[in-house]
Amino acid sequence: SLPADSLLDFGGDPRYVDLALVPDTGSGTAPIVDFGAYEVQGAGFTSVPGCFANPLVLTSSSSALAQGTVLGLTATSPNFTSGWTFYYAGGDGTDPSGCGVNFPGLGEVLLGLSPTPYVLGSSAMWMGTSNLNLNIPPLPGFVGIEFGFQAAVGSTTLPGSPIQLSNMLTAVLQP
Repeated sequence: SLPADSLLDFGGDPRYVDLALVPDTGSGTAPIVDFGAYEVQGAGFTSVPGCFANPLVLTSSSSALAQGTVLGLTATSPNFTSGWTFYYAGGDGTDPSGCGVNFPGLGEVLLGLSPTPYVLGSSAMWMGTSNLNLNIPPLPGFVGIEFGFQAAVGSTTLPGSPIQLSNMLTAVLQP
């Protein structure tokens, strides 16, 4: 028995997590709340490097992609100290070998282009690092769907430098 407004577990993580590969047992309909103070969280983010070694590195400070939480993304460039970073979300566009569409001189686009990737936001890069924090609203129709995230950065101090693309992070949206 759990009050209907109990959306977080003792650690502050989402309470109603339904792991697709774990059978639901117990009373009620899925997602069934785990026994105890802590809810088992789904796998966090998976990094997809692609086949062509994009130089920009995208990481997440978030443990999972879940409704009502903050998604923290960080882009780190080994080549650019300052620039402007755009963060995108979309479907995984890689083929089974893990490759995306390679644009020589720019890098590899790993997000599916149909539907068109969605621009999450942009952030200035300073000292080779850029951060974006995004509130994830309630999206009940998208729970259980895998999303891909990728970043692109352009230098503001090296005129004529090509845009750099990042690896892709994937995660399944949790309730």
